[in-house]
Amino acid sequence: VVHSYKSMLKRIIYIPILFCLSWAGVNAQSGNYKPFPEDSAIWVSDISSNGCQGYCNSVIYKLQGDTTIGSKSYNKFYSQSTYFYYIVPPLWPNPPVIGFTPPTPLKYLGGIRQDSANRKVFFVDTNQVEQLFYDFDLKLGDTLPKTYLFQHSGDMIVTGIDSVLLKGSYHKAFLFNNHPMDYSYGFLLEGLGSSCSPFYIEEVFFEAGERIICF
Repeated sequence: VVHSYKSMLKRIIYIPILFCLSWAGVNAQSGNYKPFPEDSAIWVSDISSNGCQGYCNSVIYKLQGDTTIGSKSYNKFYSQSTYFYYIVPPLWPNPPVIGFTPPTPLKYLGGIRQDSANRKVFFVDTNQVEQLFYDFDLKLGDTLPKTYLFQHSGDMIVTGIDSVLLKGSYHKAFLFNNHPMDYSYGFLLEGLGSSCSPFYIEEVFFEAGERIICF
């Protein structure tokens, strides 16, 4: 059953989680700015937790359609989830039998607009409050400004800038220091967003984690 669900998702172009396998020197490879998607884009992220003994559920994020708020045009962001559970728990040497719930209805999260000239993406929430979403105009040693994704105390410092090969094109990637508490940051990638999910920048937080498996 799970295999059938995953097969359905394979119609989406897969991107390996271990992006480090495709790292290349940014100075030689990054090229021009790769804009954030503006419509008909899909991200799928997996969530794991010690509370559910590993893999818990997948979240599907979709950019679909547009809207006007005030005088500005935004692309609409949605999400839906599917949850996985044990029908028969794992008992070595026998594998578990796993079931899953149908994907939930689409939930509207808000809208995004892009400022390509300044390499920034903005997000407006359901209360129509706009905040900085992604800043891709960062330099080595810069401190990430507070964004919709990053509201914690402590600084996120750019400790590395590299590039990742995706679909035959190099996209600039920004690496950060680890949080002094129980957070492990993902990285930001032009043309995709956070390596964790469009709406999270912590790859591991306390006893749970989220990361993109395909885009």
